[in-house]
Amino acid sequence: MRYCILLILCLSFFSCKNKNLEKRAQTSFWEVSDSLDVEIGTPMLMQLSDNLLFVDRSFSAPYMIDAIDIRKNKLLYSFAKKGQGPNEFIQITNIDVFQSNNHRYIQLFDNIQRKISVYSIDSLNHSLGKCLPIIEKKLDENTRYLEIYRINDSSYIATGRTKQKFTFMDEKLDKVISCGNYLQENNTNVDSMTRSKANYGRLYLSPNRTQLASVVFMAGVMELYNINDDTIQKKWDYSLHSLKYNIQEKSLLPLNPMGYLAAGFVNNYLIGLYSGEEKKGGTSYGNEFHIFDHNGNIKRKYLLSSKILNFCIDKNTNSIYAISYREDPKILIYKIDEQIK
Repeated sequence: MRYCILLILCLSFFSCKNKNLEKRAQTSFWEVSDSLDVEIGTPMLMQLSDNLLFVDRSFSAPYMIDAIDIRKNKLLYSFAKKGQGPNEFIQITNIDVFQSNNHRYIQLFDNIQRKISVYSIDSLNHSLGKCLPIIEKKLDENTRYLEIYRINDSSYIATGRTKQKFTFMDEKLDKVISCGNYLQENNTNVDSMTRSKANYGRLYLSPNRTQLASVVFMAGVMELYNINDDTIQKKWDYSLHSLKYNIQEKSLLPLNPMGYLAAGFVNNYLIGLYSGEEKKGGTSYGNEFHIFDHNGNIKRKYLLSSKILNFCIDKNTNSIYAISYREDPKILIYKIDEQIK
């Protein structure tokens, strides 16, 4: 009995501590510094490599990816032709940019054709998007991944409609190991496919590929993991509200507001884009940036004047580039000055 009381007191202490930290997290306004004067399509994905910002759903038919020079504020070229022919794409569900041997590359994943295509960014720049991928790899027809990211020259990590949250693959995209648990919902009597669908979100890797942030759109939960080769370990998680939903026919109806939509690493901090909107169909947007420290505590909250869908961070200029849908689709710029220190 004595130990039970002690355990309850300890749990109450940590609960109060987290609530107190939450209360101390000041809320301020973060004003837009500038925007790119570039006509874009209706992007959902974005990745930054030096001065090039890559966004999907290009306005330049029949291509799917735009390459924008953020220094010159202009569209340089579009590439990744839409179609079902050789070197064409039906649907791109994630973009990954990385460096290897001092060269920059962009990797596109088509989950319908189950293939990844890797382009040399130098070759894309030289040919203004008219070059072929240097690598194309096909996955097994039975795979149901939605995202694939390169960890190093011989290892990839994927997530999607799978029994476990993460799958590690070798350089041939053969499965090495599956691991990791999905967030548990209010209704635990569901099959693994429904659970993976409810946990739909996005992964964000740190610049050195040793950490991974995971967001679940229907839950106010941010998770941070450490990656080491083909092992992954949760470092911390933060929960504003849990994953709760009802199942109506084949649809999942969230019972809580929409949660975190995107994440990004800067210095020793993690920035999360929070929504808080009630899901009423269509796309959800966020208008809050939450700043997490290395222990998973929210240090500051910032209200935004625009609705944001996704963002990425330019460490060279200490800026955030964000996809906004306040009116027409636009790329907004937020300068990081005193917000993170």
